[in-house]
Amino acid sequence: MSRLYSFLDFLGKYKNWIVVLFGILYVGFLDSNSLWERHYRWESIRALKSEISELEANYEEDTRKLEKLRTNPAEVERVAREVYYMTRPGEDLFIIQSDMTQPKGQVTDGEPTDEDPIV
Repeated sequence: MSRLYSFLDFLGKYKNWIVVLFGILYVGFLDSNSLWERHYRWESIRALKSEISELEANYEEDTRKLEKLRTNPAEVERVAREVYYMTRPGEDLFIIQSDMTQPKGQVTDGEPTDEDPIV
């Protein structure tokens, strides 16, 4: 029985501090709007804002390219030739690949190339 009285006496002495501690724990960690959750939300907001700025830069660049295509016939011809491999009547088209491959069997940096047979 004396243990119960000592526990109740402890609660009676420090009841204000216990309530404050419980409030801090609740607001800091347990609540759905706790400081912990708010930190994670702020981090995701920062990441989304940086993604928005990247997308806005891409949008501006694409808008400039589109305006060039709308106003400049030479730009339309350039895109048609480079991207769609279109030619004028009577022209021949030669496609030259710029990526050079290693001769078969040659080792680069100690690793076999894609063309080497697996032994």
